[in-house]
Amino acid sequence: MIRPDGLTKILDFGLAKLREVHDDGATLLRTGTGVTMGTLSYMSPEQLSGGSITPAADVFSFGVVLYEMLSGSRPFEGAMPTDIAAAILTKAPNPLEAPPKLSAIVMRALKKKPEERYATAGEMLEDLRHITGAPQVAGAAPSGPRSRTRLIAVATVVLVAFAALAIWMTMRTKEKERAQESIATAERLLAERNFPGAFETASAALAILPAEQRLRDVIAKSSERASFESDPPGANVWLERFKPSGERFLAGVTPLTIDQLPHADYVVTFEKEGLATARTTLPQYPLTHLGEAAPVRPATVTIRLIEASRVPEEMVAVPGGEYRLAGWHRTSDAAVQLRDFLIDRFEVSNRDYEIFVRGGGYRRPELWKTLPFEEVEKHFRDTTGLPGPREWAGGAPRPGLEMHPVTGVSWHEANAYAAWKGKQLPTIYQWEKAARYPQTFGPANSFPWGLVSEGVDATERMNFKGRGTLPVDSMPVGLGPYGAHHMAGNVAEWTRNPLPPGYAVRGGGWNDALYSFGKTAALPAMYASSELGFRCVKPLEGDGSEQGEFALRSSPVIPAYEPVDDAAFEEIRARYAYESTPLKAAVVERIDQGDWIRERIEYEVDGQTVPAYLYLPKNFRRPLQVVHFSPAGDVYSGWRTLPQSVEISLGAVLRGGRAIYAIVIPGFIGRPRPEGFVRPDSRSAEAVDYTVRQVRELQRGLDYLETRPDIDRSRIAFYAQSAGTGTGVVLGAVESRYRSILFVGCGIWPDEVTNTPAANRINFVPRIGGRKLMLQGRYDDAAPLESTAMPLFNLLSEPKRLEVFEGGHVPTQQILIPTVTRFLDKTLGKVE
Repeated sequence: MIRPDGLTKILDFGLAKLREVHDDGATLLRTGTGVTMGTLSYMSPEQLSGGSITPAADVFSFGVVLYEMLSGSRPFEGAMPTDIAAAILTKAPNPLEAPPKLSAIVMRALKKKPEERYATAGEMLEDLRHITGAPQVAGAAPSGPRSRTRLIAVATVVLVAFAALAIWMTMRTKEKERAQESIATAERLLAERNFPGAFETASAALAILPAEQRLRDVIAKSSERASFESDPPGANVWLERFKPSGERFLAGVTPLTIDQLPHADYVVTFEKEGLATARTTLPQYPLTHLGEAAPVRPATVTIRLIEASRVPEEMVAVPGGEYRLAGWHRTSDAAVQLRDFLIDRFEVSNRDYEIFVRGGGYRRPELWKTLPFEEVEKHFRDTTGLPGPREWAGGAPRPGLEMHPVTGVSWHEANAYAAWKGKQLPTIYQWEKAARYPQTFGPANSFPWGLVSEGVDATERMNFKGRGTLPVDSMPVGLGPYGAHHMAGNVAEWTRNPLPPGYAVRGGGWNDALYSFGKTAALPAMYASSELGFRCVKPLEGDGSEQGEFALRSSPVIPAYEPVDDAAFEEIRARYAYESTPLKAAVVERIDQGDWIRERIEYEVDGQTVPAYLYLPKNFRRPLQVVHFSPAGDVYSGWRTLPQSVEISLGAVLRGGRAIYAIVIPGFIGRPRPEGFVRPDSRSAEAVDYTVRQVRELQRGLDYLETRPDIDRSRIAFYAQSAGTGTGVVLGAVESRYRSILFVGCGIWPDEVTNTPAANRINFVPRIGGRKLMLQGRYDDAAPLESTAMPLFNLLSEPKRLEVFEGGHVPTQQILIPTVTRFLDKTLGKVE
């Protein structure tokens, strides 16, 4: 500071560094190993993260001051210290409204990486002199005469400074007390897997307690390095966090590396003038599935940007290259060399399709090359007889659904629309390349935006097991790796690959289970439903042919299934016997949900607390009939809660007067598997122990039901859906308390012949007692009718019945509820 008399004073010396001079130059002495010191708003990223401090840190702080002088605000702001720390570490400042050369100097001083800034303040000074033409200052300015007024002013400043110091010391003491409390808060948030909260809490506290190793540990465990590259470089990178949600912020310009980005899932947008905006996802959330850690994600997000004039607003660009289908049940193992292509950003909407209809699309024979035109005129009529989708009326969709995907269209109609637009239906290879996150971990949980962890509710990103379609531009955080929306759920989508009995369909629809995303359905070309739509593709170059449009293979060879004889099975059954020890059961929660009461119950099995839910309908005579529900794979994989599944699937059964009972087994949301869990090999003895433990928990749940006077213990049905028949088949064979059993969307798979006998469902299916009903979709993609469902049905003993509906894996409520109600009325008796 220059005094009026010309004397120079150095203030705030506490953070200055000593310098030892050696023959090879100056060596800076650190203030402390890994110690963060300074005023938060002006601290450099390396100070916050405890890195090495060089003169470049002072350049950063000076850059903050210059930015504030020029704009009137700080470059990194926030309502809380955590917000400020996060901004310094991850966000780029907003552009300055200043002369370009001056703005460039300030922005260089504020680079996140020390090596990208000016090495010293002297280097920065030279650039400032260059743009201003100012001469080097040789001496101090002359001082004016001293006066009594000036002395009084100086004395006043000193008094104010001492008062401010006292206030600051008091505030600093309180800050340290709060920071000490923040250590436990940050560790708690980390344990709860609230990684952004843990990171921001720890970062703010570290600025006050720079030597606290516990805070550094939290920061290390709640963040990771992320890099962003674009071709060409120089694109602005915007990040938007999914949960906890936050506003979109400018992270920097490619190539960009953020050393500590909080674990979260991000939507990433790349923008560069003259090039089409590209959006993708960055999953940064640590994942597990079935007790296993998911593979490490790519460290770098890379995008190739295309000239804006080549990418229509309604489409996104997808790079080509060799591609193989992913997942377990692939319909082809061939590798296809894809060329760069465009795919519709959204599913074709009712509004889009209405333009086609009103433009005479159904009256132009040249668009209908896959079907005689007289067949077009005969079959494709709406409810009022006008040309159009069968669900429409008067040549138009229902009001309010204009932005919903068009449904009720056959493959022929989708193909004609694509021709009218000068596009094509995608091949299964193009569709999957655009839809599937590049890293795979199982057939279904590598979703468009990344991997889905066990215990994470994925329904916030996609419309599966919903109540109908959603607008095509909804659920923006569910977009795919190249920016296409709703490729998982909402509507299943036609492709142009033949697959008996018609064409391949991908993605799953709003009524399907979440794992349908990883399956390939096959539907007749004339088939149409409220769950089926499409989108189109267009090549960036060429005619779009030879992109993997060949016919796909159908079902595998079905082996002969031979169960063990009765004597051998009695030995197996003995493995599932158990002792009826005290349950120590209690109702721990009771919620009135309108039409029913939901009770959460806990009981004990082998020292483990087992949660269960009992739904009790109102206004029906007690004791109640009860349906024991075993849910589908989305619950077993920890992607949807058990109560959600009950209420979506069987809410109408509850309203019809029957109680629903469901038990939370390990792996469901709310009951994570123990740390270090490894799923046993299905051929091992450990697989038997694993199955016995699951079945025992379910049987002990039935023991609890028998203690309830409001439940009719003689009228219990078992309802298993899809994956729920895995343990359900075993339970149905060893348990005699079920009066009737209903299986929906189930089957036996060829590889089960190698399973260990005491846990092999093939041995249990023929021993399932009671009256049995199987409800199966003719075009089920998850459990195909001919190759998996029929073998299971053939193994069942009488009395049994198979009902096949015209649809896929999951029946609609209009099919499911009447079928279930008729069956239960017949086997349990009508409800009073």
